[in-house]
Amino acid sequence: MNWRGFLHVTLLTLAIGGALFFWLAPKDAFNPAEAALFERLDKVNPDHELTAADFVEAFGLPDKCRSGDCYVEKSAIPALGGPRLHLRRGDGGAIFTIEGLDRVCIRTDRVTVKYPGGKIEDNCRDASCPSYNIRQREGLLGFYWPDRKSNCIRDIVVNTERWFR
Repeated sequence: MNWRGFLHVTLLTLAIGGALFFWLAPKDAFNPAEAALFERLDKVNPDHELTAADFVEAFGLPDKCRSGDCYVEKSAIPALGGPRLHLRRGDGGAIFTIEGLDRVCIRTDRVTVKYPGGKIEDNCRDASCPSYNIRQREGLLGFYWPDRKSNCIRDIVVNTERWFR
């Protein structure tokens, strides 16, 4: 093979490799806040019925949260911007809320990619309070944002009470 043949093969290989790289690369990866949140929510999704200890371990809550209701004014998860965390016992389960994710942006379209199969609902009678709710084996997972114009989640609720399983 002469040098022109070698050059053509090299250029063709580079073109095919570049096209494959851009075709197979993720189209819109999760940002650091989304990755941190989804990683912790995945840890709360065990093979057994959820307990308070699952939330304590996944979100780094104080040990006192294992045995009673718990409120953390500012979480120690820097990637999430320090939201408020609240864990309380409910009727045959627990309710865990993450409030005030306004320092970071958990994009609504990334939530629907990570958790497909949910539906968008309005939760307020007088105003638009949209949410994306997914029914899972462990209960109800809800993502709430301030209004229809926003594309960032503000609050999250994980409800494992027996009525929501």
